[in-house]
Amino acid sequence: MSNRAPTPPRRLDTHVQPVDMEEPHDEADSQSDPILSTPPTRKRHLDDEPYIPDAPGAQSDAKGKTPKKRKKTASSLPSYVKQNVILEVATIHGVPPNDARPQCFISRASDEMTVLEFSHVTSGSTPPKEMDCLEWAWNREFYTLNVDTRKNIQTLRISLHRWFDKTKGSKPVGWFWLPVDLNIVLHMYAAYVGSDVILPEAGTTANVRKDPQVFYKSEKFQYQLIPLPDMKLSWSVKHYTADPLRLFDPSLINYSVYPFDDLPPFELHVPYHFVIANTGKKLFQLYGYGTIDFQTHFYFLSPPAKNMMRAVRNIYVAWMMATPNPKWLSGEGYDDEQDSAAEQTHRGGTGSDGGPQGRGAPSGGKGGMNRAQDAAPHPSGAPMGQRRPTAESLAPWDSASCLGAFELVDEVNGEDEDKPFVDDEDDEYEDDEFFTGLEQWASDVWTATHSGSDSGSDSAMTLVGAAAPALCKGVDVATLETPPYLSVQ
Repeated sequence: MSNRAPTPPRRLDTHVQPVDMEEPHDEADSQSDPILSTPPTRKRHLDDEPYIPDAPGAQSDAKGKTPKKRKKTASSLPSYVKQNVILEVATIHGVPPNDARPQCFISRASDEMTVLEFSHVTSGSTPPKEMDCLEWAWNREFYTLNVDTRKNIQTLRISLHRWFDKTKGSKPVGWFWLPVDLNIVLHMYAAYVGSDVILPEAGTTANVRKDPQVFYKSEKFQYQLIPLPDMKLSWSVKHYTADPLRLFDPSLINYSVYPFDDLPPFELHVPYHFVIANTGKKLFQLYGYGTIDFQTHFYFLSPPAKNMMRAVRNIYVAWMMATPNPKWLSGEGYDDEQDSAAEQTHRGGTGSDGGPQGRGAPSGGKGGMNRAQDAAPHPSGAPMGQRRPTAESLAPWDSASCLGAFELVDEVNGEDEDKPFVDDEDDEYEDDEFFTGLEQWASDVWTATHSGSDSGSDSAMTLVGAAAPALCKGVDVATLETPPYLSVQ
């Protein structure tokens, strides 16, 4: 059974934040509650609230129990979320709210010029274990990360949206965003990976909890569009260089072809951590923990951009390798200060399957590449379904009972079933007195069953531990090194 703490089937008014006070146009919320004598007021659903779906399938299946999986209630975003995105983009670009219109982040075409779609940066179908790791690393409460927040939504032309999400054989083949400000990412790298040096390979985590917002000093974030090799034969990407709110001028459209390195940096309202969760995952699915093939796939990148790409992949791996505290996973009250330094720091190492240890860790990829699947992108020493921590995740003073909370996380979750937990001991303690006694016991058993007197009589057999019977001629118990197997006649 799941160990999630009980949560209400619907959001509570007490959880409303003092921002985004728009009300959704959801007729279901305006219906009266049959339990109450009068219809309740319309509840506000904020796009920055914790994501606790109120669909029937997400409600508890037993009293006091919560669903074992995160569920998405709809295939499209509510209109108020889309409006929040439009206003957010207008704000960072200095456009008056009354003039705000949706536009493609890349082409800058408005919804009057082309058909636009709102899409998630960090996927709305992110597996539960990855969500757990992101919440833990981003210092959020368990089960409170909402992928529908306006900070995680982008507007794109249909073709660009399809390429952004396109995969082939569970591997990305389209394009991704790459952060531009290396200074911010270096601070994030030092915090989450635990190193000041960006290495070409991934596999280390500081297992710390830190709100990514502390790294930002602005609400605007610059990105570079990076295509993957499969886009070599794709159609050109359009970019309108004029103000899309003014009269349209076709002569001001620029056409860019692969590798699109003539496109300018794009300024978005989406923070780096949401992009890292998407881009880092794509890079991990392609290259695992190994070296990124810049010479073949990204020959057009500058050295700083290559360094940025390594950092983004390694930060994502560090997030997925993190080991959430069992109390936090259970939904109980948890304070980071309860953990000692030994519990807060966790270095890569390898699990029983050769990958790093951690809850949500991705499994391999070219160097781990062939094993990295969309359903299993987690850098824990185990693939994404790892149910229990390895021995190294327990502090020396912890008891074996600490494993209990982890065992409950995915209990009765067949599709996430993984290899059983194996507690490997580096040094085994042998009790000489115990083995000496065991050897004497085996000798007594052999003696009792091979006595020369009353052979074949069950009633006359000597009990183990009773007075020693007469031994067969020539047999000396003290010199018997390896007693034969017990054979009851």
